[in-house]
Amino acid sequence: MHNLSSLINNKYKLIGGDMMSPKELLYIQDALGHAQHMEKKCRECASQLSNEDLKQLVEKIANKQKMIFDQFYQLLNQ
Repeated sequence: MHNLSSLINNKYKLIGGDMMSPKELLYIQDALGHAQHMEKKCRECASQLSNEDLKQLVEKIANKQKMIFDQFYQLLNQ
């Protein structure tokens, strides 16, 4: 699991040459947290489904949420 708080709190990222405000960083932290939460809930839901087609669809959504989170997190660490 990524440590969002340390990433957000330890540095201000430069995007387009401008410093991000603390409020903007909180928005980013919220977005990352939402992606993590969505992935977790999809995985929980998929584990309870008996219909294989539906289970695969929900797992695909979970994988997409993880990919979104990972790409966003990597962008912040550049």
